[in-house]
Amino acid sequence: IVVTPENNFREYTVNDFSNIGCIEIEDLTIEPKENELCRIFHLTLSVHSKQNVLDSIKVLEEREDIYCVEPNYLISMNDISSNAKSRTITQTFPDIIDLNEAWDIETGSSNISVGVIDTGIDVSHSNLANRVNQTLSKNFVDESNSATSNLVSDHGTVVAGIIAGNGNNNLGIAGVCKNVNLISLRVDSLNEDGELVYNSSAIISAISYADEIGIDILNFSAGSYENDILWTPMMLHQIIAYDGLFVCSAGNGNINTDNTGHYPSTFRLQNLISVGASTANDGKYADSNYGKTTVDIFAPGEDVYTTTFNGNYISVCGTSVASPIVAGVAVLLLSAHPELTATELKSTIMTSVDTIYNNGTNVFENLCVSGGRINACKALTNDSIHNYSCVDTNDHKTHVYSCTGCGYTKEGNHSITCNSMDSIAHQYSCSECSYTRNQNHAMIYENENSSAHNYKCSICNYIVQQAHTLKYSSISSRQHKVSCIYCDFNYTENHSLNLLTGKCKVCGYDSNGMGTLNRLLGLL
Repeated sequence: IVVTPENNFREYTVNDFSNIGCIEIEDLTIEPKENELCRIFHLTLSVHSKQNVLDSIKVLEEREDIYCVEPNYLISMNDISSNAKSRTITQTFPDIIDLNEAWDIETGSSNISVGVIDTGIDVSHSNLANRVNQTLSKNFVDESNSATSNLVSDHGTVVAGIIAGNGNNNLGIAGVCKNVNLISLRVDSLNEDGELVYNSSAIISAISYADEIGIDILNFSAGSYENDILWTPMMLHQIIAYDGLFVCSAGNGNINTDNTGHYPSTFRLQNLISVGASTANDGKYADSNYGKTTVDIFAPGEDVYTTTFNGNYISVCGTSVASPIVAGVAVLLLSAHPELTATELKSTIMTSVDTIYNNGTNVFENLCVSGGRINACKALTNDSIHNYSCVDTNDHKTHVYSCTGCGYTKEGNHSITCNSMDSIAHQYSCSECSYTRNQNHAMIYENENSSAHNYKCSICNYIVQQAHTLKYSSISSRQHKVSCIYCDFNYTENHSLNLLTGKCKVCGYDSNGMGTLNRLLGLL
């Protein structure tokens, strides 16, 4: 049930619902707030029958303090296609997402926790031994049963192997994270027909529990296409209130979820990232859902090799296995930068994708929000998460940027500025590190006035004023041109002719070798 906002802080007990035979009440609310629909309760009735539930709902709907009531729905899981393998197969997805390069930077941390909301995790598998925190793991459907034993489905074990399969034992597979605090949050049960389903109240309880104990990242490889039942807004509130990153699969119906909702993957939340499945050749996996505004990113979801029951391995396909790859990359990011919020984790992952082109067309441009497929190394080297300081390498060409948070380093060019020193040289200095070098001015001349020009550095503000250095050249029998040999200053003046020789005293212009005086004497 969801109570009306004015009752968000009211204390409810089984006595408030004695008229329907309530024997247990569980508060699933993460954080009650004023004036919001957020207070969620799970009621257990003394008579376990479908008709009794429906009759009780009618009674509760008449109450003014209750906003809405719904049954505890059973939700079908996202199917995965698989081929069981007992032999070792080379994993392909690490190369596709540049995981080996990412491991050179970060491999994970036991301080970061990831919860797997699923069918439980088989901790007897050699690749999952000592990888699961059994103390914090919990079964939300049957508290008398474990979250890591007596399992019905290997779905959760498949997901767990992808996130955190032990890659240091020379067996089988390696998960995305070599170190992480993995927690099993079991929510599965069998319906009346013996089919495996997820319990909606258990899912909501698992999210609430994850927030309570501080789980950093949740993976939920399931969902429903139903959008007319109340568990969807209940889950929506829980994910909004959850103080971590919620990673979920987009579904395997080859459906455009922009048009047909798949929940919770189509919720547009800052702390939720929905994942479609890509092929080994970087195309859309045939069964994967897609949506330009509702699927955030694609990740490998074809022939992903991982763990299954009885110590075996399995090759699996679908968005259920693409989602934990993204969750694993989020763990690596948060291990390197624990200060990142869920929103920042999502943004970093989505802005670090590989853009895949086929015949000049971006394959994922119209299939998801980010327009690409995840890349683990690009996410870890995304400049948005690093706080760089600069270390001079003294090679006069480059320096080293070093992240003060995680120690990641990269080379980059100096950011050079120029400062005038004296009339001979100026100093180049890097604005980010201590690197400096001296160099002569790059001087040019520019016209100033009729008596002088500026001798100016083209790089810095150093300037000297100098007298023009003039040269003369003939224009005609009456004039010559006077111009500066360094700048564009010039003017014209009459020739200064020698009366005897007829030559210009300044520029050497020759008027046929006969000056004015000689002509006068000849006439005489």
